Amino acid sequence: MTRTSAPADAATPTVLLRQRQWLGPAGWLGLVGFAGSLALAYGAAAGAVVGWVTLGAGLAASAFIGLRLSRSVVLTGGTTPRLQVGRAAIEVHLTGSATALEAATLLRARRAAESAGGFWAAPGWCPQAVVFTVQDESDPHAFWVVGSRRPQQLAQALNQLRHYDDAHGTMTAGG
Repeated sequence: MTRTSAPADAATPTVLLRQRQWLGPAGWLGLVGFAGSLALAYGAAAGAVVGWVTLGAGLAASAFIGLRLSRSVVLTGGTTPRLQVGRAAIEVHLTGSATALEAATLLRARRAAESAGGFWAAPGWCPQAVVFTVQDESDPHAFWVVGSRRPQQLAQALNQLRHYDDAHGTMTAGG
């Protein structure tokens, strides 16, 4: 019994790092401002009750839009460690060295991603990102750019997991 349960526990992915690409203050302020301007317009045209109802509906819609625009970034361990950004995922053994990008180099990375066919997962409201190459010939993207508010933490965790994976091997990498 113990022998049977050990591989199942090892196969269960462990969340090593979880981040969320939330809208910045300007994005939230823009959504709330748009809801407020709609409420003012409808309130002036149809009365205060309609204005307050419009404000409530607009704020609820703003919250929904803000939540839908945010993506999760999850780094998991286990037999096949992987990085998942929204619905996209890549196994760690297929990644190269990860580097944190500051705001100044992020614009150059965006231009390179557009011209070289890189995978861009850094929304405009994320001021920093992590970039790494993809070491899989079948992948159409040469590199990924992943937005993060704590890029050093994400790059360090990804590099440590990749180095551990290189040293110990994985089931998919032939280890």
